[in-house]
Amino acid sequence: MTPILATSANVFPEFEPKTQISTIFLEHDKHLLLLKRCHKEDQPNIWGTPGGKIERGEEPLQTVLRELKEETQIKLAPDEVVYQGHRSGRFN
Repeated sequence: MTPILATSANVFPEFEPKTQISTIFLEHDKHLLLLKRCHKEDQPNIWGTPGGKIERGEEPLQTVLRELKEETQIKLAPDEVVYQGHRSGRFN
């Protein structure tokens, strides 16, 4: 059997991510940081991890570090991030 790498380019040639976001899971002493969205925002009172939209020219790691600082005042250096992954998706 030959393994086949399915990429967005060969499975869905017209695929183009509409929105790119980046999020961070921050764990300390076996506790996970979750933030509750404001009742006045989209998806009010929903719990989630810090993160947000990737700005033009920004890398996902830069995004999560910026968003973490904006949302919590916690400042991390890039070398403090233990694991980094990336996944593209399309939302209609």
